[in-house]
Amino acid sequence: MKNLHCIPNLNEIEEYLSLCAEYGMVFEYNEFFSPDLLTDPEAYEKAEKAYLALERNRADDTLHGAFYDINIASDDPDIRKITDKRIRAGMESARKFGARGVIFHTNYIANFTLKSYRDAWVKRCAAYYRQLAADYPDAEVYVENMFDEDPELLARLCEALKDVKNFGACFDFAHAYVSVTCIEDWLDMIGPYIKHIHINDNYGSEDLHLPVGEGTLPWKLYDSFMRSFPEGKAPSVLIEVSGTEKLKKSLKYMKENKIYPF
Repeated sequence: MKNLHCIPNLNEIEEYLSLCAEYGMVFEYNEFFSPDLLTDPEAYEKAEKAYLALERNRADDTLHGAFYDINIASDDPDIRKITDKRIRAGMESARKFGARGVIFHTNYIANFTLKSYRDAWVKRCAAYYRQLAADYPDAEVYVENMFDEDPELLARLCEALKDVKNFGACFDFAHAYVSVTCIEDWLDMIGPYIKHIHINDNYGSEDLHLPVGEGTLPWKLYDSFMRSFPEGKAPSVLIEVSGTEKLKKSLKYMKENKIYPF
């Protein structure tokens, strides 16, 4: 099950390592999007060194890049500058770890529907991520739906970059579930571009990050989508919950109900 990821926590690292050994999971590092770390070089380096000291293969790991209050498509050049700095910090950490890829959010104003704004977002993001992927050819770059109400802009971005081999979509099922667009329509539009997936649960109105099975997300739909891929070609999957208790609850539910990858 090398396609299954979890979010490690250095305070529980031995238990995470044990669960990874039991289920064949790998890491998706979440510390490195934290403003507390990004503004504290000492703490940032300390976290990097702690993970680098673990004797494990990191080649399939992923890392969640910065997303708080940044926008690479902003009209403000100062915001674009700090956004680039934050994004490249994550890419550099992934390079140190030898990790497979880094996830970023769409980060546009979801209810700002002016055509010129949306067109400019696609154009600027496409140019930026094309260059970023070229600058880091050994890492995959994923862009994730955040609180987008529909898949249009992410689909347009992915289509514009479909020739870039190390670029793709990270599809967050839980984010899509709280949007005004049904998950089936999301999958129809961005399904061909999905390389990585985030899962957790909620009740369709708020992004609660509950353990899998504790909300109302349609897990049969997730399962059928994942099993539609040829053997060995399905996207990797992060069980995006915090703490080993929520992770164990998710794994138990997925295993008992034979939900992919079980």
